[in-house]
Amino acid sequence: MSDQNVPERSGGPAGRFPGLHFVKMNELTEVILKECYTQDILNDAEYEDRVSRMHRARSVADLEALIEDLPVNLPDCKKRPPLLHHRRTQNISVFLGEKKAAGERLNCKYTDIVAVMGDLTLDFRDVTLPPGVTTIKLTGVMSDMKIIVPPELTVESDIAQIMATVKEDRFLKTRQDPGKPVLKILGFILMSEVKIKVKELFE
Repeated sequence: MSDQNVPERSGGPAGRFPGLHFVKMNELTEVILKECYTQDILNDAEYEDRVSRMHRARSVADLEALIEDLPVNLPDCKKRPPLLHHRRTQNISVFLGEKKAAGERLNCKYTDIVAVMGDLTLDFRDVTLPPGVTTIKLTGVMSDMKIIVPPELTVESDIAQIMATVKEDRFLKTRQDPGKPVLKILGFILMSEVKIKVKELFE
């Protein structure tokens, strides 16, 4: 079997992190990018571009290239406290249209959503939520709403319905693990449908 698609497992002697395992370097890169985004060192477009390149990286050198120009004290990075939600509250609305929210846009403690005769997709696969509860409150009228979550994310849903449907994926994780994030979905829908799907990042 060709090893063309197998990531390089450690950095070479010329790298800034010689001998560092690819997985550990990937974790370090993710932390640095998120902190620089939180501190407004990277804007939305720059952050999304580097995260996309991080997912395609095949070597430690590829990962190093993504953070080499960032003003971050790398040796102390792992000692920093865990990231919190980027925002406390936010509102997302769609009227007679279609909208999709994904990635760090959804790293908010409380999101209030209103959809009227619209299609809305929330994709949580490419965001790392902090431990504790992240809440989504849905208000939907004659709308279709899809919420996509990764397999490891615990989800609690309590959505009131009138002439409406809530469909939960049979693989949805509902058991809470101490110290892990929980997505709580609340709200009310009228003549609408909510689908909660479980998918891997690249599905």
